[in-house]
Amino acid sequence: ALVMPDLDPPHAQKERSALGQLAQAYNLQLQGPLQQREQVLDTLRTGDFQLLHFSVHGAFNAVDAEQSELRVGDAVLTPADLIGGDLRGLRRQRPLVFLNACAGGRNDFALTGIGGWAHKFFVEGRASAFVGTLWAVNPELAAAFAEQFYTLLAQGYTLGEAARAARFH
Repeated sequence: ALVMPDLDPPHAQKERSALGQLAQAYNLQLQGPLQQREQVLDTLRTGDFQLLHFSVHGAFNAVDAEQSELRVGDAVLTPADLIGGDLRGLRRQRPLVFLNACAGGRNDFALTGIGGWAHKFFVEGRASAFVGTLWAVNPELAAAFAEQFYTLLAQGYTLGEAARAARFH
């Protein structure tokens, strides 16, 4: 499932095209791109995916990591927005979550423990793997990383091998 709103970063069009070509080459079905907050929430609830790829604008909130924002269409989504049943599809499918958004992988203390997107998807949502950035990144390089990462996974590389090779590509 692709989360790439119309307000997405300019590089995301190239990223979307590359993922579409990979899906076609390996006979994979793509859902989306999801472009609105409610579409993303509905998809998380139903869990009809094994990969959840975000290419959105993000902002880490150092005061409260649970309020770190992902811009989805004309709205924002925060880790605090995902509670209870909102994660049931994620928990059932245990997908790979790839969050291509600035500082999307940062965690920090929140009111009741560790908070942030990585914690929400990996720990609470029980994703099988989480890939995200810890700091602001060049969007074109982030898109190139994503394309190379998925290409290598499709070729049989492990997650670690694909991440390492894509990083140096």
